[in-house]
This record gives sequence, C-alpha cells and structure tokens, in this order.
Amino acid sequence: MNLLFRDEEAFWAEYQNEPMDTSEENTRELTFDEILARGNKLKRRRVPDECSHLTAFIDVSEKVLWWMVCAWGDGFTGAIVDFGVWPDQKTNYVTLRSVKKSMKQLHPGSGFEAALLKSLEELSTEILDREYHNESGTAMNVDRCLIDANWGQSTEIIYQFCRRSQWKNILYPSHGVGITATKKPLVDPTTKKRRGETRGDQWIIAKGRGQMKLRFDTNYWKTHVANRLSVAVGDPGALTLFEDRPSVLRMLAEQLTSEKSVTVEAAERKVDQWELKKPGLDNHFWDALTGCAVAASIEGVAIKEKPSTAGRRGRSVVRLSELGA
Repeated sequence: MNLLFRDEEAFWAEYQNEPMDTSEENTRELTFDEILARGNKLKRRRVPDECSHLTAFIDVSEKVLWWMVCAWGDGFTGAIVDFGVWPDQKTNYVTLRSVKKSMKQLHPGSGFEAALLKSLEELSTEILDREYHNESGTAMNVDRCLIDANWGQSTEIIYQFCRRSQWKNILYPSHGVGITATKKPLVDPTTKKRRGETRGDQWIIAKGRGQMKLRFDTNYWKTHVANRLSVAVGDPGALTLFEDRPSVLRMLAEQLTSEKSVTVEAAERKVDQWELKKPGLDNHFWDALTGCAVAASIEGVAIKEKPSTAGRRGRSVVRLSELGA
C-alpha cells in the first residue's frame, strides 16, 4: 500500500504484474488555435437559441475567484457565454501570479474568510442576478451554479455561503475527485446507493454538514468536455465560445489547453487521466468549464442516444466510450 501511494505505476508493474499503459500515443491535448477557432458568431453574453439552460461555476483561489457561465442544449450542444476574474483586474489577461487586486485588497481590513464571503456575495449578484438573452431576445437566468469547495482553507466558508445565500436553491458546494484507472468508478452500479443520495453521470449529490453537496469525477468530465470541444462547430454536441478579439480570448484559450490526458489501463479499467502539461500553469477556466458541464447534467442535459433502425424514440445517458466521440 505504501508503494501504491508513492509510485502507482511501480505498484501495478511489480506487485500485480499488470503494468499501466501510459504510452505517448495515448496522450491527448487540446490546442490553442483549436479553441480560438470555435467561435459561434455571437456576442458575449448572448445565448444561442438552441440552448435552454444556463450554468455557472466559481473556482476559488487565495487571491481571486475565477468564474464562467455556459449555455447548454439537447445532446450537450453548448457555448461559453461569459467568463472572468473577481475582483475585476481591468485587463484582458492575467495569471494567478500577476494578480494586481486581490479579494483582501477589495475589502481592506478583512481577513481571508471575510473577504472571500463578501466576494462570493458580490460575484453571485453579478452573475446570478443578471438576465442573459438568447438570439430571439428571450431573457434567461442561471439555472445552477457550483462553487469549488475542495481547497481546505475555503471549504467551511463555501458551505456557509451556499447554505445561507439568497440563491441557496441553485447553489451546490462541489468537490471534484480524480478517479484513476486503479479505483472503482465514483458511480458504481455494484455499490449500494446510500439513503438520501442522488446519483447521476459520474456525480453524486448527498447531504453533508447540514446541506447538499456534490462530488464528481473530474477525469470523466474533463474527457466529456474535451469531446465536446472536438465536435465540429455546427454539429450536435459541439461546444463553442462567443466571438471576440484574440487578445480578449487569449487567457481563456491558454487555460482551456493547460492540461493533457493520458489513457491509462489498469485493473481491467481504461481511464483518461488529466494532468497539467507543465507545473504552475493556470487551469482555473478549464476546471470552471468542466464544472459548468456537470451542472448541466444535474439539470437534465444529456447526450442523445442515436435512434435504432427499429425507429424507437427517447433519450438516455450513455458513456462517452460508447459514442466514439
């Protein structure tokens, strides 16, 4: 067990005689130019008519909050509608290291916890109170917002905010868990569902600390999002982004391409395991986009199963590996 935690590859090769397959040909990367080429000809904050749900995700760091709003429709056709950093840095490009104005600077005299709580209230008002409009002019609001609660220093504040907020009915504190090939799936049909637990497509909602909280498999859902970013623009299931100058979208594109996946096989399971391409890269918007997709799944958005030759109709959720996407 010590070797398993210290060097997983060595454990499976030496102790189980089932070496993990991590060859270079199994590596998958999104590219900067591919992201910029996915414009949908719409302005920022404009929702495509084919999308009927809006979701948001807030990623928490010590200095700032990174946020995103996405629109989703049938078959997981989606669009990035808006994104940003809180507090507003008054620039199109910033990294965590180059942040000029932090949450504590926005709220002088406040410690980290108080500054985070006030910033969450302000940012939530900014994105959850706002009316977005689709191409036909219909007003829409965010249906579901997830807030990253994984960082230990912020976890209690996130739970407190979600529990007491005026938007508590659409908020979930969320915990992303990277399920590797050597572990059982987060949602495993062989395990018994616990009382009060809601299970979805590799996500689980259960009561914790006096409120509902969410766990989801980050590896599974990052692969799901990468697949949406690989579908040709205009085809069902494609994920696009609003049109703007490359200088405005540079920060987004860099972060959406900050990670790569390696397909790992072990213990009769094959999993895309995602990791930073280089240490220190910012991946906040990549996490936020993944979280927005999970929130859409919670709201009932799903990939459509292709109709059979018998002409049966209906929708069902299927695994990405079965789609070949």
